[in-house]
Amino acid sequence: MRYIVRDIKLPFDTPKDEALNRAKKRLLEYFSYDDIKSLNISKQSIDARKRDSIFFVWSVCAEVESNKKISIEKLIKDNIVEEKKAILDISYGSEKLSSRPVIVGFGPCGMFCALILAQNGYRPIVIERGNDVKERTIDVENFYKTGVLNTKSNIQFGAGGAGTFSDGKLVTRINDEKCQTVIETFHKF
Repeated sequence: MRYIVRDIKLPFDTPKDEALNRAKKRLLEYFSYDDIKSLNISKQSIDARKRDSIFFVWSVCAEVESNKKISIEKLIKDNIVEEKKAILDISYGSEKLSSRPVIVGFGPCGMFCALILAQNGYRPIVIERGNDVKERTIDVENFYKTGVLNTKSNIQFGAGGAGTFSDGKLVTRINDEKCQTVIETFHKF
């Protein structure tokens, strides 16, 4: 079984091995030393909300072989969750499409919609009113410098959507199991 030990907060200059050690220490409250087969960093982020107190926040994936019955509530309280591989549950219609599907917007949602449709043979058409990222960057910088808004290419409109110029936290559903699928897909491309 695979578990994710989350929210291991360490000072910025701490080596990653300490995150592995902290994860093992938490796991040893529930499992024996021999039960823990491997530990790997699964996520590293930076908490820089306080300028004078910057931290790394780690998540560690642990491969555990054990028959012990452990309370899920206790694990969750200690920020340990069972890793589950998300399955994209796609339902298919039975009627043939009369034309190619049209997707409006090439932000993350539009990209994934187009990808899934293409993977299933639908040949989608994607419409985006803004420029590509390189040209949008110029448009956005111009807006910041002059206050002149290009209504056709700005932070909101163009390839990548609004997340191209933000940290992408409008609505991330960060604890959704499908996040890993999204990250792996972006990495692949």
